[in-house]
Amino acid sequence: GKHEEAYDHFVQCYEMRKKLYGAGSVHPKLAQSLGGIGVLLTHLGRHEEALLHDEKALAMQRELDAGKDSRAMHHCIGSLAVSLYNLGRRKEAATRCREALDMKRRLCGGRDDINLSIAIINYATTLESARELNEALKLLGEAEAMLGRLFPGGDDLRGSVLGKIGVI
Repeated sequence: GKHEEAYDHFVQCYEMRKKLYGAGSVHPKLAQSLGGIGVLLTHLGRHEEALLHDEKALAMQRELDAGKDSRAMHHCIGSLAVSLYNLGRRKEAATRCREALDMKRRLCGGRDDINLSIAIINYATTLESARELNEALKLLGEAEAMLGRLFPGGDDLRGSVLGKIGVI
């Protein structure tokens, strides 16, 4: 229902933006639209198509950011990692998750951040699937400690991380 409808709207938005900014042009709104389409295709289980959109969005965002870190770039890398993971390309997904994590660490500048903890968890999950359990446990411990500092009274995400640590 809703994802299919949202997908249709995102495609319409992308087509409108292509007309507005010019087909073949590089623009933040076009990269954003491509990324959004990729996310929705993932939700719809259309992983090969999602991967293509994620790759296009990332290439455009890299051109826009000209080698600089950005939240938009981090999002594109993370979405690409999810698509690779869903296609069973776990080593490539782990590489992209590591790239996203490294970027998020730079963007956060040493500060605790909920999105940094999620990037850590995502990378740990890809390592776990690759059976690199010691490194995954180390990262999950880091994420749990960060979430403990961010939410001293407890948090559902922190509880999930503790559960994951217990299972590994």
